[in-house]
Amino acid sequence: MENFLGIVPVESIEQGFVGRNKELEKLGSYLSSDPIVLLQGSGGVGKTSLSYKYALENKDRYENGIHRYYAFNRTSSIMELLSGDTLKSESLVVIDEFDLASDSLAKEVIEVSEKGTKFLIISRSNLPIFSQYRKIVLDGFSQLDLEEYIAVRKVMGLPIEDISALFHWSGGHPLAMDLALNAIQNRRLSLQDVTSLLSKFDATGIVDSNGRPLRSNESAPPQIIKSVRYVNDEMLERIYSDPLKMHSLSPRQFEELTAELLYRQGYEVELTPASGDGGVDIYAAKKDGVGKFLYLVECKKYSPRNKVGVNIVRSLHGVVQHKRANAGLVVTTSTFTKGAREFQNDIKYQLQLADYMALHEWIDKVAKST
Repeated sequence: MENFLGIVPVESIEQGFVGRNKELEKLGSYLSSDPIVLLQGSGGVGKTSLSYKYALENKDRYENGIHRYYAFNRTSSIMELLSGDTLKSESLVVIDEFDLASDSLAKEVIEVSEKGTKFLIISRSNLPIFSQYRKIVLDGFSQLDLEEYIAVRKVMGLPIEDISALFHWSGGHPLAMDLALNAIQNRRLSLQDVTSLLSKFDATGIVDSNGRPLRSNESAPPQIIKSVRYVNDEMLERIYSDPLKMHSLSPRQFEELTAELLYRQGYEVELTPASGDGGVDIYAAKKDGVGKFLYLVECKKYSPRNKVGVNIVRSLHGVVQHKRANAGLVVTTSTFTKGAREFQNDIKYQLQLADYMALHEWIDKVAKST
């Protein structure tokens, strides 16, 4: 169990929060009276961002804090993780990815809620076991929300026709729009380039009766990996069919995914222990006619609004020099600040940066090679 507000910087929570004020007000109202509230929507539609914003504005309301619990990474019961005092007093537990949880966890949540702890359950799918509790379902943004978000993000010079095209392409899906704007703003790609690259990966926000995104192509996606070393087949299928799902992975799962993608591109990879190895998550080596080349890889599983800064890039460069490796590589589900890119540009043969769009290209390359 971790402190919910210790995960993301406050400025990242505040930046770009648009279009969800009614839902925010409703969430506050429901949690004032109900022990359990459900927050449902397709992947990347903004469920976690809304929960962060609520936590930030209501942190003083919960005497024993706001805590986060990953349903897919369950190692202990909620009873074991919460102290006796917390169980009896005002506290909130946010449980993400609950659609991956078992019925036993749901029953435990109901039992603990009767002792005074409140729960915010985040899920992509409908959860019949909680049907007696109130639920908020998030849909995509409106075009007005998109225009406001573009203004907040200060994406300059985007023609109104491109804004309209971006809205219709994304279906108002916040994460798809955010990733497209990042590519336009930071990689200087055109909207046509972005939508072409992401066309088979988009998630429109239209969902079926279970809250899962619907697609025009219903055929099963091909498996990327036939012989899996770090990542299981199910995860790779999910990521290939919709790379937006990278944002639902835990940091460790993202490291495993990165290692697998590098391995499938011909690198010998070694994943370091979860406790870390001096800022290095993966050792990736490749041998060619000249010799053996070693990359030190650091993985940052961030939301699109939480960019990787220059301090992280500079730190990895120091580790590369200390360990006398050939080069470093920072891989992220987000993008990089201007300062980080400027620093890398000065040492471009010693350090590489791979953002969310680069990961798309890796996935596409690996898929075509199988």
